[in-house]
Amino acid sequence: MTVLLIFGFLYYFKVLNFIYGFIFSSDQSLLDASLEGNPVNKFSGSIVILLVIFCLYYNKVIQTATFWRQTYLMWILPLFCFLSIIWSVEPLYTFKRSIAILAVFLFALHLVTFYKSIDLLRFIGYVIGMCATVGLLIALISPSAVFIEGGIRGGAFVGILSDKNAGARAYAIGLTILFPYFINKDIKSTLLIIPTFIALCLSQSASGIALAGIGIATVLFFSIYPYERNSQNILRQIIFSFLLFIIIGLFIYLAKEIAFYILERDSDLTDRKLIWEIIQPYVDSKSMLGYGFGAFWTSISAQDFIDRWGFIGNAHNGYIETKLDGGIVFLILTTSLIFYSAIKSFIRIPFESIARESSVSFAIIVIVLVANTIGYVIPNYRALDFFILLVVMFSSISFKGN
Repeated sequence: MTVLLIFGFLYYFKVLNFIYGFIFSSDQSLLDASLEGNPVNKFSGSIVILLVIFCLYYNKVIQTATFWRQTYLMWILPLFCFLSIIWSVEPLYTFKRSIAILAVFLFALHLVTFYKSIDLLRFIGYVIGMCATVGLLIALISPSAVFIEGGIRGGAFVGILSDKNAGARAYAIGLTILFPYFINKDIKSTLLIIPTFIALCLSQSASGIALAGIGIATVLFFSIYPYERNSQNILRQIIFSFLLFIIIGLFIYLAKEIAFYILERDSDLTDRKLIWEIIQPYVDSKSMLGYGFGAFWTSISAQDFIDRWGFIGNAHNGYIETKLDGGIVFLILTTSLIFYSAIKSFIRIPFESIARESSVSFAIIVIVLVANTIGYVIPNYRALDFFILLVVMFSSISFKGN
């Protein structure tokens, strides 16, 4: 299981992808790369699936009724992806991508089955910190390998996480996970939180810094909220703390919008809104069930958009992309399941240990839901933050406490 743990993390943290890209640089277009796929990803994904199934079967996990009672809700999403093959405009691509998303579900399940959630979150935080550290060390030796050269993003730090924005989101999650240990003066967490913060700043991602602020503020808010655990009104306290959290969040959002308006700045900072406007007719044409999971961008249906804008691979908004994949039905299933896991994490916050694993889990869900508005995170089997979200969801939904 240790071998699977290490190999799986190297795969989903894109370390293997970074090594492959560093050794074998490719001149393929984004469309060709999407159609053909990465041989390392194909091989690694297959190995992960086989090893996970073997471990779960060998340890007699999947043969128990308890296992299926605790996890059946999570299988709704990959099952829908496979069902979308029936109406997919590109059934073969939908089948391949459905296998890929099944792999990430299985690996997240494997981790939650054999490791405690508190240990998992801490380990994920350590791995993100180590990835940031290794990326910074490589920058000292070969800057061109980890920094973007030229263009409007020139000079931005990519590191070994293969994508600037994805890396920034990962660093934000890493800071959120390590923060409770940092305020408790844990030496290892302090040593890792510093390079993670530096990597986030060097990534030149305003959204990444904002997400880190959201995550840390969420954990801090519930760390100092004066819950009275032995009170008979604990449910009332939980509801009130949630409403107060929402009100503060809305106040900060409105303050941000007002500040951008005063400064005469575009609050989106990019031309994503234009992309969403152009792609909306495609969403509306198959609004109920979509084009099939992962099928739209490699199909003839997207040709007009590609001719006009070029191949971008996703809508740069996970909620729009989810509707392209499976329509309104898939969007409702996905968001409902995430909110359910968020509620289960939230109600455990007043009773958690000093490690704050429940508030960290809730903060991660909030981070991913916000990030999904400006990037394709859910349900993106390539996204590191989606993998971390699945770990949190499996931990929350399968939890059987009082």
